[in-house]
Formats: sequence, structure tokens, C-alpha cells
Amino acid sequence: MRVVVAGLGLMGSAYAERLAEKGFRVSLWSHRRSAAEELAKRIGGRVASDDDLKNADVVLVAGWDDEYLVEVARKASGGTSILVNMETVTPRASLEAGEIVGRGRYVEAPVAAGPGVARKGRLPVILAYWDKGAWEKAKPVIEALAAAIIEAGEPPRAMVVKLAFNNVLFTTVAGVAQGVGLLSAWGVDLDVLKRLMESTWMKVIVERYWDRGLKGVETHFRIEGAAKDLMYAVEAGFEKGYDMPVSYAAFTLYSRCSRKLGSRVDYTRVMECEHRGE
Repeated sequence: MRVVVAGLGLMGSAYAERLAEKGFRVSLWSHRRSAAEELAKRIGGRVASDDDLKNADVVLVAGWDDEYLVEVARKASGGTSILVNMETVTPRASLEAGEIVGRGRYVEAPVAAGPGVARKGRLPVILAYWDKGAWEKAKPVIEALAAAIIEAGEPPRAMVVKLAFNNVLFTTVAGVAQGVGLLSAWGVDLDVLKRLMESTWMKVIVERYWDRGLKGVETHFRIEGAAKDLMYAVEAGFEKGYDMPVSYAAFTLYSRCSRKLGSRVDYTRVMECEHRGE
């Protein structure tokens, strides 16, 4: 089965590695040809052409934003490939991409985990499609990456669910960051809050994020991505007349810390940013 992975960031590279390991014929499409060549050599794949976007069996879109998805959809239009959108984008952009390639060729499949989980084939995938035939063609590829597939109906419902999920995640981490910032402003030892949280249901938050956010780790998801996804959630709410003030406040926090710490650090470092009074 011929699969093109379009977009070779942290997630796209992980998808390509997993699919090659599972025996798919993987081609790589990227604006950065050198990155595609390097990864292709490592996994035994090849660099994809624009024509491959039209004629592969499945194209997984793993880029960054609305513009990237729409660009790939336009390049794939007029072909036969099934376009599987695994990005996090606005509902509007997802609908636009579906109309560009045709509803019979479009599947939404955003995920709710990082590259390490993707390499193990343990992703939670949120699924939406118009045409069952398109899903059946894409299914072997998605199943090679997924531990759970949660159906949401037709596009853009999967994308709305993904934005809602990310909104819960990023605002939760932002709340912890602001709690840390408040303690720092008053000169209170952060360990007191940590021990209190560990004595409640919030223990899981401490276990998952405390050291990651305050001590620095490798990047699993970029802080600029958190800001982008929060703004997309705000835009999605605005489109339906629903105001999201908490999400917008979290967006401003992540954006500010992205400028201070660098846009490519892990999103949890927003905690370090607030601790330092950045």
C-alpha cells in the first residue's frame, strides 16, 4: 500500500517511521527536501513528488496549520488518493480541504498524543468522514497507528473534538503555570503546592507535568503549537457565536512565553516561564 506522509515535523516523522516498520511503502513530501531525503534514507522510503500526492493510495497530512492542509489538498485535487487530515486545524479549513479534494476522498483523523506514542502505534484517533469507502481505504493505515479510534460523525466534527481536547489540556497546564507564578510572586516554596496537589486527585497532573514543566525536557509538542491550537479553538467558537475567554487568556500566556523562551520549546515550559516571572 502506497502512503505519502506530507509534513515531517515531530508527528509526521513518527508516522512515517511507524508505517515503514509495519511494511507500508512510504513516500515523504515536505517543503524541506533535505529533511525528506534524510528520513527516506533512514526508513527505506523515498521522496514524494507532487504527482504522488494525487495518486498514492493514502496521503497523511501532518503539517502545521490551515494553510498547509489547504495547500496539500490543492496539490492532491484531481487525483485518486484518500486525503487523511491528521493535523489540528480550524473546522473551516478542514471543510475547505474536503471540498477541494471531494468528500469521497477526505477523512479527518486528528490524534490526541505525541510522537513517542505514534511510534508505538498507540495513538487515540478521532475519526470523521463523509464517505465510508474513503474510510475503508484509509483504515489499514490508521489502524497501524492507533490504539483507539473514536468516531465523531462527519467532518468537521473530529476537528471540533480535537480542538476541545487540546483546549482542556492547554488551559489546565496554563492554570498550573499561573499557580506557580502566584507562589513565586509571593516567595512561597513551590514544593508546598506540589505536595498539596499530590494529596488530591491532582496528583496525576503533578506526575505528568510538574518536572516536565519546571526542569525542562525534550520537546514533545512546541509551545507555539499550543498557542496556535488555542487560537483555532477561539476562532471555532467565534464562528458559532460562542465566546471562549479562558482559552483566549491561555493563548496570550503561551504566546508571551513562546516569545521569551523560544517558540520550539515544549509547551509545558509555560510553567518555567511563570516561575521565572517572564
